[in-house]
Amino acid sequence: MFDMILKFGSYIVDGLREYRQPILIYIPPYAELRGGAWVVLDPKINPEFMEMYADRDSRSVCDAGYDNVKWLCLLVCAR
Repeated sequence: MFDMILKFGSYIVDGLREYRQPILIYIPPYAELRGGAWVVLDPKINPEFMEMYADRDSRSVCDAGYDNVKWLCLLVCAR
């Protein structure tokens, strides 16, 4: 099952990379964006068409310090 998660996650990333319509990502209040979801939802995949917004009460659950710093920057920008 683990292999299938990686396989379909890469399909999503490939699709978002080639998509030419606006893509808005919103993280609602009290939602958690976990480490693996960053790979799929990172606006750097398609910076011309992807934007991410997060509610002040949403949060990231990541092990790496860099991801938490990036998340805090996103929260400040969304205010």
